[in-house]
Amino acid sequence: MEAEAMTRTPSDIPLHVPLADIEKGRDRLAQEIVARGDDATPLLELYAWVEGQIEKRLQNRSIFEAARARVAQMKTAGEAANIAKINGISGT
Repeated sequence: MEAEAMTRTPSDIPLHVPLADIEKGRDRLAQEIVARGDDATPLLELYAWVEGQIEKRLQNRSIFEAARARVAQMKTAGEAANIAKINGISGT
């Protein structure tokens, strides 16, 4: 059973863990890998996973910012349309 737990894909790092903390952990893991040299092979998969978690966080942040910009753009367009209606100007 223990070996099975080791081969399962781990869950994502919880969102309440700050990106800076994940990066610090990655840095510490990198130091450990270098210190172990050829004996570090078991840690390489973990390092790749942590790198993937960081990349996922950055991608999610980018998508969120794009969505935020889109909402702001929609709000601005909606306000402009409302002002045009008030002033009796047709947008078509």
